[in-house]
Amino acid sequence: MKKTVIALAFAVLAFSACEKTATTGKNDAARKYFDAWLVTNYPEAVRVEPGIYIISETQGEGELAGTEDDHYFAYMEYTSYDLDGNVQATTDKTLSQRLGTYDASYYYGPKVMVRGNVGMSAGLDAAIARMRMGGKSKVIIPGWLNASASQSTSYLYPRYDTEEEYLKKCTGTNLIYDIDLRDGFNDVYKWENDSLARCAQKIMPGVDTLKYGFYYNQTQAPAADADSLVTGDVIYVNYYGRLLNGQMFATTVADSAKFHNIYDSGTTYGSQAVYFDSDDYTNIKLGTSSSGNDCIDGFAYALFRMRVGEKGTCLFYSGLGYSYNGSGSKIPPYSPLRFDFEIVSKKE
Repeated sequence: MKKTVIALAFAVLAFSACEKTATTGKNDAARKYFDAWLVTNYPEAVRVEPGIYIISETQGEGELAGTEDDHYFAYMEYTSYDLDGNVQATTDKTLSQRLGTYDASYYYGPKVMVRGNVGMSAGLDAAIARMRMGGKSKVIIPGWLNASASQSTSYLYPRYDTEEEYLKKCTGTNLIYDIDLRDGFNDVYKWENDSLARCAQKIMPGVDTLKYGFYYNQTQAPAADADSLVTGDVIYVNYYGRLLNGQMFATTVADSAKFHNIYDSGTTYGSQAVYFDSDDYTNIKLGTSSSGNDCIDGFAYALFRMRVGEKGTCLFYSGLGYSYNGSGSKIPPYSPLRFDFEIVSKKE
């Protein structure tokens, strides 16, 4: 499935835009400034194609990342700085705490990044290409190699054969990257499902998938006299949503939200009304009618299997969740999810 994914969610790493037509001398002044800065600050940095500069690197013991054909996805942590040392973006929790930008409700840690001209700048892609899994690198990327996908002309990050072409056609922000490359792969859903299988073995040993990328384990049986739910029923549900690392991102229970630092004073806590459809789980809606809000497929499929009074835990891959988009700062792209449910009651 690798190149069918249009991963626009990764534009957060991009800066400025690449012009469609060449303009001679576009980066003359920028190049002079960059070269002077480089000689002053990192004279020992090693230039590698297509014109990025390696400050330091520690090779890992895994496979070479190589091109996007070798590993289309990179699982990595990163921090980027401007040339004055100001942090522009980071996945590092400790650094965010030191900077005073930490938010306990956000996800910090490794993220799945799409490579190639779909997912990242030419400079960042080139830096990853020379790394091995488990390795670390500190690299300087000039602005013309850090150009973004231009929303007005193309949804792809620019790629050219030589640095001279980038210099003529592209502008962007000079950045220094600290990269910690954890893993690389071509089939992101297989990678997710491998993670799910390991997690399922820990929290629900012996339970197998009910459909591709979906596990469910009943933790409390429904009442003996509980009727099966039918289309048109409105049920009330409590739930806890977590990433596989245990970090909670959503709940209907106020005390739990406060404990896990995700409480929002603008949210009304309490069991969630859900419109039930016994024929097609994709028609299950948040709210009291069939015109309610959509819910992700994994959430709906778990409830589809339950009855009033039942409690259960489900795990599912991002194809049944938020896929390549993720959800805000709490759920990164390509994240398998865990939900713990209780169907509290049914509207009479």
